[in-house]
Amino acid sequence: AEYMGGFCNFVPVRVVVASMSSRWRWICVLFTGLVHLTWAEELRSCTISDDCGSSMFVCNAEHVCVHKGMFPISARDIWGSVVIAIGTAVANAGGIGGGGIMMPVLILIFDFTPHDAIPLSKAIIFGGAIVRFALTFRNRHPQANRPVIEYDAAAALIPMVLAGTSVGVLLNKMFPAWLILMLLSVLLLHNTYGTSKKGIDLWQKESLIRETGRIHQKKSKSEDLMDDEEDQLLHGHQSVDSGLDKPLARFSVSNSTKAKVTLSSILVKEAQTIPWKKVSFCMIAFCALLLVSILKGGHGVRSIEGLEPCSATYWVVVLSFIPLCCFLTYYVICQLRMEHDIKAAVGYRFVTGDFKWTPHNSFVYPVKALLAGVAAGLLGVGGGLVLGPLFLEMGMIPQVGAATSSFMVLFTSSSTTLQFFVLGMLRPDYAPLFAAVTFFGAVLGVITVEKLVKRYDRASLIVLALAAVIATSAVLIPIFGIMDLLNGYRNGMDVFSFKSLCAPVASFALPVKTPAP
Repeated sequence: AEYMGGFCNFVPVRVVVASMSSRWRWICVLFTGLVHLTWAEELRSCTISDDCGSSMFVCNAEHVCVHKGMFPISARDIWGSVVIAIGTAVANAGGIGGGGIMMPVLILIFDFTPHDAIPLSKAIIFGGAIVRFALTFRNRHPQANRPVIEYDAAAALIPMVLAGTSVGVLLNKMFPAWLILMLLSVLLLHNTYGTSKKGIDLWQKESLIRETGRIHQKKSKSEDLMDDEEDQLLHGHQSVDSGLDKPLARFSVSNSTKAKVTLSSILVKEAQTIPWKKVSFCMIAFCALLLVSILKGGHGVRSIEGLEPCSATYWVVVLSFIPLCCFLTYYVICQLRMEHDIKAAVGYRFVTGDFKWTPHNSFVYPVKALLAGVAAGLLGVGGGLVLGPLFLEMGMIPQVGAATSSFMVLFTSSSTTLQFFVLGMLRPDYAPLFAAVTFFGAVLGVITVEKLVKRYDRASLIVLALAAVIATSAVLIPIFGIMDLLNGYRNGMDVFSFKSLCAPVASFALPVKTPAP
């Protein structure tokens, strides 16, 4: 094993490894990569590049091992890029970013420190979300003449997710590392089980429909519903399970002409590719979060305005964002409930998976979105790992849930990525390589899953792809979390006690030094 010239090359370990099967040799290599997180200090001093023990490190003029630039491209750059492309493809097929896969790959294969890996991981997720949105924003809903992205849910829930993220980041500073790791493991295992179960159940239902031949009848009915919108105007079908007790009086049966005109206007408005009014609410929350993040600092970087943590100005900046998000969500939900009432009164036909903005749902799901954001901020995972399962719980069909989740990941990942870019924490040398790899992987994943779903009528493939990414994250993230925890304990850090919000955040990552010219 070439990996770092470390554990697997030691004598007598080398003698033992030589007698192992190839499978056990790879386990040894994996173990070597993990313990690199705790041995990194021993790899910093050098005389020549060979002393660094890894092809990814070079010895600079100050006799310190630093990570090499993108050129010359090594074999590990190539097969690491292949792994990132595959991970990006599967993650975007499921509608999430895949940060739980990217971080271990960047640390284990590319030998980046967490200081470099975190910004690069966020940038990869952001790039994948851009590609997926560009490929799918023109796609139509499988059962209606409107975009596949559920912009109503996005506009209502994105502010709450972002508000929850800001709260979760504060809790992350307080909670001990062992508790965060335990909660993270529980969350990932819970989401893995729930998403896998939904995917398997959906697969079995699809198989039953195919076996009985009912899928052909269902497809014909669906196509008739989509192609004959005039039928809604002529017959004024009432929606099923509208959640309304009293339809609006001004759209009563006696005023059918006005109801038909209103319904026609709703259908035309719904058919817009991008409803800019609803997207604008997402942009307001995004810009506010980006401004707050840059002003207050974070991720080990001081505020650009020099705000001291826990100062009066600091808390004004941080806490002002939460009421803004709550107001945006309240305003959007009021609009959506009014639209929902009007749709039900004029005979709008809801299709499978449509979200009903009833009083109960209007309260419960924004609260769940807030908790999802808190979990993302507290546990350090991407929004997709919690949003994807949430949309399945809301009853969205997989195609709509994946597209909507990816659209929301576009906002949650871009705010962090742009912050890293403004603060100069993104490595520009590897940017072209990862940009090309992310583009290829995202295009491959999105196009492949769309073709498979259409060809085999298996929307469950999207859910199973989501479950695969969450399951992989459930294995990799706790492993690296344990190594990080052990590293902190080994360096004398208190990893078991709760901390003050105003205490400086300890970092287990080693400082990155720039090679001398």
